[in-house]
Amino acid sequence: LSNGTSILLKNLNFEKLQQLLPRPEFLRINKKQIVAKKIIKSYASTKLISTILYHTGKELNFNLSDSYRELVLNMLKT
Repeated sequence: LSNGTSILLKNLNFEKLQQLLPRPEFLRINKKQIVAKKIIKSYASTKLISTILYHTGKELNFNLSDSYRELVLNMLKT
């Protein structure tokens, strides 16, 4: 979460989680991660740079997989 906390969901697969989250606001970026569109600061072909900072001040980056790249990049342009 943006405040540094995390949530552990049990007995819920990613497909079901995706259905529960508002589609335009959350993006699945790889097999194991879904992120809020609002935290994406910038992007390149294989990674997303977020507005979330580590305690060191460095930005948190996420890997963007080939399988989700086209969909994610199209959603970021809107």
